[in-house]
Amino acid sequence: MKILKDLALVSLGAFLVTMSACTGTSDNQTQNNEPVVKCSNVDTDSIHEVTLLEENISYSACLDCNILDDRKMEVWGPNFVCREFQRPVVMFVPSMSIKSVEEFVRPLVENGYVVAVPKCANIKNEANKDKTLDGLRCGVNDLTDAIRKVKLNHEKYGADTSKIFLAGVGSGAEIALNYCYIKGLYDKVDMEGIKGVIALGPNASLNFEDLEKNEDCKLQTLVLMAENETEEVKDAVSAIQRQLGNLVNVKVMPVVDPTTTLSFSDTLHVQSAKFIQSVLN
Repeated sequence: MKILKDLALVSLGAFLVTMSACTGTSDNQTQNNEPVVKCSNVDTDSIHEVTLLEENISYSACLDCNILDDRKMEVWGPNFVCREFQRPVVMFVPSMSIKSVEEFVRPLVENGYVVAVPKCANIKNEANKDKTLDGLRCGVNDLTDAIRKVKLNHEKYGADTSKIFLAGVGSGAEIALNYCYIKGLYDKVDMEGIKGVIALGPNASLNFEDLEKNEDCKLQTLVLMAENETEEVKDAVSAIQRQLGNLVNVKVMPVVDPTTTLSFSDTLHVQSAKFIQSVLN
C-alpha cells in the first residue's frame, strides 16, 4: 500500500511540474538566451502517455556487424503537445536477457523523462561470456557515442541534455557504473551533463582492482535489487557498496508475485523519481 501511495504522490508531482512548465511561460521569456515558445492546449490525457518517439537510430559506425553488433538505439518519451518543455534524459542500457524494454521504460517515461535505449556491446559480451576489459571498454565506448547522438538530436525529443542519468540492468548496469567511476576506461568519455546512475540488479562489481578509480567522480548512484535476487547480484551489490561508500544508495524491491513485474515497475517508478528529483534539487 505504501508503494501505491508513493506512486500516486510522485505521479501528481510530475504532472504539476509538467503543467507549470507548459503553461507558465510567456512568449517573450528566454531560456539560455533562446526564445521559449508558450505552450497551450495541453492534452492532459496524454501527459504521461508512453510513446516510441524514434527507433532504429544508428548511433555508431560498425563494420561487419551482425545482430549482436548492430549499434542501434530507440528513444521513448511522453506524448503531449508541449514539445518545447525539455525533460531530463535517462540512457538505459539493457542486458541480453531483456526481451522487451517497455517494462523498464514505462515507469521512467511516466515520470516525465525521455528514455534512450542503446544496444551496446555488453549484449554480445554477455552472450560470449566475455569478461575482458576490452569488452567493457567497447560497451563504455558505445554508451558515449549514444549519448552524443542524443545530444545532437535533443530538440527532436524535447530532451534536456544538461540533466542526463545513466541506467542499466544486469550487464547494462555494469556499463553505466563503470562509465562514471573508472578512470581511463575510455579516454573520450563524455561526462558533460551526467548527473547520476541508476543500476538495476547489477551482476558485476566495479573494476577498481584492475583499473584506477576516478576520484573526481562524486555522482550519486541508486541501486535497485529484488528481495529474491541471485547470489551473483547480491555479491556485486555488496562490492559496489564497499567501493563507492556513501555515493551509493541501495533499495530492495519487494517481490509480491514472481510471475509479474508489477512490484518492480511500481518500485522503479517511485524510487527513480525520488532519486532524480533529489539529485536535481
